[in-house]
Amino acid sequence: MTIVPRAASSSTRPHSRQEAEVEDIVRALRGYGVLTRARLLDVCGATHWSDAGGTRALAHAVSSGRIRRLGDDLYEIAEPPTRGEPDDSRAVS
Repeated sequence: MTIVPRAASSSTRPHSRQEAEVEDIVRALRGYGVLTRARLLDVCGATHWSDAGGTRALAHAVSSGRIRRLGDDLYEIAEPPTRGEPDDSRAVS
């Protein structure tokens, strides 16, 4: 299992559990680009979250515009990288 390192948060207010789970999902996609639902939930550690947190956080991340659903089973990041993080967007030459 690959562990995605946590980036320093620019927010000083504490996150709720759901906000932290959404951040884990966004961070995983930022590191990998496009992932299937199953692989995304595995990479971000959602298989160990209780109360169907992965499904709930994934739905919230999509509805809030943080990530995009591509077809039936693929997801990608929908926001630009935050300051200090690499831009791994696919540039066309």
